[in-house]
Parts: sequence; structure tokens; C-alpha cells
Amino acid sequence: MDTVAAHIDGFDLTFHLNAEGCPIQGRHRVGKFYERADLDRLARYMKPGAYVIDVGANIGNHAIYFATLMGASRVVAIEPNPRAIEALRANISVNGLGGIVDLSALGIGLSDRTEGGFGIAERGRNLGAAQMQAGAGDIAVHRGDDLFAGERPDLIKIDAEGMEMKVLSGFEAVISDARPALFVEVDSGNDTAFRHWCADLGYAVTFEARHQAANVNYFVQSASAEGAAC
Repeated sequence: MDTVAAHIDGFDLTFHLNAEGCPIQGRHRVGKFYERADLDRLARYMKPGAYVIDVGANIGNHAIYFATLMGASRVVAIEPNPRAIEALRANISVNGLGGIVDLSALGIGLSDRTEGGFGIAERGRNLGAAQMQAGAGDIAVHRGDDLFAGERPDLIKIDAEGMEMKVLSGFEAVISDARPALFVEVDSGNDTAFRHWCADLGYAVTFEARHQAANVNYFVQSASAEGAAC
């Protein structure tokens, strides 16, 4: 595993990297956060000490940003891919973030029901693009409502490689009760369904950013939230 030290906005950070050619880890190799501009934009809408659920944490890019530059007080990382988990655990440990980033839910995925038998299918060199496949392993998926019942996150970030609509469905009760902001990578094939979901649940798009043809990052807030705009 390669190691890169970086000084970013007053924070001395270390990234442990285990996927040569991965675009996310490529940013870390030059001492930067992946999708930094998007993260800076959403951070402006978050209060100090936010509670974040990071679904699809990969090796910790967003979780580390939330826990350092954004000043979150708690980040729960969800990540099913064993290869990503290896680097994620190392990154949280080396940066001394174990008191903020909760790793107790690693090794599972989220969906719209509880089900076992999933495996991980990697796609090329992009470790973050690995997808969960039913019937291909022993990884279980769960509803977010079952894992986080009664909790009130300020932000839920979802990067689930095409499973984002199922993840959102599984979070129906938490989202209806807590009305967190949402930062969701939406595959192009799910774009219409996601916009309908936002309309049905009373969410408005604050900003969107497309970095590749296959998907769009959406930051959405409850339509009544200050700063939200259609």
C-alpha cells in the first residue's frame, strides 16, 4: 500500500492507497481531495458539528473531508468492498479520526430490504466504481431505516453505483423524520426517478455537478431549507 502525506487547509493528512490508476486515489497521490469543489459547495450549507452518514465511503475521501475541513462531529461510514475497507481503515487510523468516523458498519451495503448473498464486481482500475452483484458472495444489504432508526443525521451522502434509488427507499423513515440534506451520485438511468423522488419527498436541488457522462452529483435539501433552489 502506497502512502502520501498532504497539508490541506491547515490539516496534515496521510492517504494510504491501494489501487494504481484509480481516479479517486489519483487525486490523493497529488495531495488533494477528490471532487473538492463539490465538497466545498455542500459544506457551506452544513452547520458545525454535523452528523453525517456516508454510504459508499470507499477509502474515505468524503469521510475524511467531512471530519476535518467540514468539521463534522460524527461520520458513519458504510462500505461493503473489502479492498476499499482495507485502505479506509488505514486512512482513518493514520489520521487519528477514530473518534469521529464510526467504522462499526463496514462490510455491509444498503438497499431497500435486508438480503444476503451479494458480492463485489470491480470495474477497471476505478476502485470506487465497483458494484454489488446479487448471488455473487456473502455480503448482506440492509435498510437504512433498520440501522439508523430514530437517528437524525444532518447529511446523508450516497454513492452506491446504481443502487441509489434502493438506498433512498430504505431510508424513507429517517429522511421523512430528520429531513437531512442529501449528496447523491445518480446514474443517468436513474435521473428521472431521482427527480420524481425529490418532488414527492419535498426536496429541491441546491446544486448539481456532472464530472462524467454516466452520472451526476446532486446536492438536495428539504424544499423549506434556507438556500434551497429548484
